[in-house]
Amino acid sequence: MAISLAKLNALIAAIANRADEDGGINAQVAFGDPTEQAIPLDSFPSSTPDDPLTRGLGMVVSEGMWAFTAGLGDFLTDEGIISDAIYASTTILSASNFSSAEFNVFDEDSYLAFVEDTNWEHNATPSGIVFTQSNGQFKVSKAGTYSITIALLLSSSSSTTVVLRLKHNTVTVWTAIVAIYALADPTEFTIPLMRVAAAEDVFELTIDSETASTLEVNPGTTFNILGVA
Repeated sequence: MAISLAKLNALIAAIANRADEDGGINAQVAFGDPTEQAIPLDSFPSSTPDDPLTRGLGMVVSEGMWAFTAGLGDFLTDEGIISDAIYASTTILSASNFSSAEFNVFDEDSYLAFVEDTNWEHNATPSGIVFTQSNGQFKVSKAGTYSITIALLLSSSSSTTVVLRLKHNTVTVWTAIVAIYALADPTEFTIPLMRVAAAEDVFELTIDSETASTLEVNPGTTFNILGVA
């Protein structure tokens, strides 16, 4: 679990301020197991399940001990709230079918075979994001700001220009036209951007050739998405 010292101090300060308001307590933060933190308190009379300080912490009270467990993917926000990190990283392991028409890079229909751990894999177990191979879409579970980075490796039957489209809820929100040279392929294109999304929104990447030249997605192509706010 990675927590910045500044954010941890902010949480401790918030607890101390609450303690002063409630007549004073002696709050300490204890570090034991790397995935568990504990905050022992003599009393915490004003805290409720809806308290902004503890809401989202998953805290449990027992004989004056307020504690929460945090997995390695958890983080502490500037407001002092522990939240589950939201992320996914998916990589293609086999080449796609050749096509000049627009197609979804992560859709199973773009491949002769598209079996998890054989033709594609998650680089880390997704958290808060669902990848659906039947439509090649990445669905986010919570509203927020997301950092999206895609490494696209392409080959072409002959030199051509390619249209790249990132779609948000099937609407194109980012596009670029790039050149690919058959004598120098595969060529890598990197797509980095930020998007604000609502819960259950989906993202996908499509490509198509501007000529009759056919395109092939190469192994190593990767879609990363991370909730940052």
